[in-house]
Amino acid sequence: MNAALSRARFDRDVDTEGRYIPNSPTNVIDASLTAQHPSGWFGSVRARHFGESPLIEDNSAKSPAYTTVDVQLGYQRPGQWRVALDVFNLFDRNDITYYYESRLENEAAPRSDFVVHPGVPLTIRANFQYFL
Repeated sequence: MNAALSRARFDRDVDTEGRYIPNSPTNVIDASLTAQHPSGWFGSVRARHFGESPLIEDNSAKSPAYTTVDVQLGYQRPGQWRVALDVFNLFDRNDITYYYESRLENEAAPRSDFVVHPGVPLTIRANFQYFL
């Protein structure tokens, strides 16, 4: 498991509307668990958590925290072959949030708003390896 906690702030001398640094997460945690059975079966679970983060200097807009989970299940014959199924973003939950001024084609003036950039969607991948 790895964890990082932060309290990112601008120096008081910086001329901004506030001291918060946009897009700086308050915490990031990465944890995984792996198991392998002597019969050849193996599996793993990996979770990554990103804490909320300020989106503008005065901290009046924040991105929500989110967590992604990846899993892998497989079987191998050592020195012969290996097959695995990977599932990325098992709960389809990661969206990266920004906050900035933008204007759509049908809007008269720009306005500040949340903009969501989708992350990796739920993805399934099969993997086969043959060892020579």
